[in-house]
Amino acid sequence: MGRDGIKDAYETGRGSIKVRAVTTIEEGSNGRQRIVVTELPYQVNKARLAEKIADLVRTGQHEGRRGRARTTRAAARACAWSSSCKRGANPQVVLNQLYKHTQLQDSFGVIMLALVDGVPRTLNLAEMIGYYVDHQIDVVTRRTRYELRRPRSATTSSRAC
Repeated sequence: MGRDGIKDAYETGRGSIKVRAVTTIEEGSNGRQRIVVTELPYQVNKARLAEKIADLVRTGQHEGRRGRARTTRAAARACAWSSSCKRGANPQVVLNQLYKHTQLQDSFGVIMLALVDGVPRTLNLAEMIGYYVDHQIDVVTRRTRYELRRPRSATTSSRAC
């Protein structure tokens, strides 16, 4: 959600990135609208999310009537969660409540921390890439020097088949 957190992380090495589930609002077979979640945010456990939504419905904090977890491959779409709304409930309001009270929306902190000459430093993206390229040059140079110094026999090749 938004690009400010990504921009901050790239420019300063620190930022906060909001991630949200991919959702659609569909008309159910019984005429009720339902919220279908097709992709969950990174590191969200589907079972724990289902428990949290059930708790919200039980305590009355969620206007949705019920929800059930299922996984289908119909129409090249994996349905992770669907929640039916009460008659007359605005599904967008229900979805906003779910974003607020569950892990359907979460934020990740970004800290691009690296050891530079044995000292931990927070680097921006350009510095991070520069140090990585320098490291790769060092690795390839050392490996090549090692392979050139290694004695070879006439009958064996340098790589095993």
